[in-house]
Amino acid sequence: MKTIRTKSTKKGRDVSIVGEPINFRGIIYAPVNEQGVIFLFSKVHDDLGIKIEGIQQAYPDARGRRFNGRGWVEERIEFEYKASDFQTHGHDIEKCDIIVCWINDWQDCPIEVIELKNIIKEISK
Repeated sequence: MKTIRTKSTKKGRDVSIVGEPINFRGIIYAPVNEQGVIFLFSKVHDDLGIKIEGIQQAYPDARGRRFNGRGWVEERIEFEYKASDFQTHGHDIEKCDIIVCWINDWQDCPIEVIELKNIIKEISK
């Protein structure tokens, strides 16, 4: 569902725009931006086996660890609404291990992409 930002008929008041209803673990609507992706990821990172060590404003957005069978490996994580936003923002692919997004529109991405739209469908089954 595409969202469009509009102005309310009430002078100077922005209208609240939300994503499609998902009703997932207390989140009513799908993300419409990167901040929504971060919030949704906070609800599923344990399901994905990722332990978050910290989130920051600098690139990459987060650092976490994931068990690989022998030990806990560091993962550098970048959050994006769409995976292709990673390229638009000019991020260095060598300094990131995982892109977490709502929509994966980068089919040949050279690093792991976690598309939350599909993840929550799987978890909800």
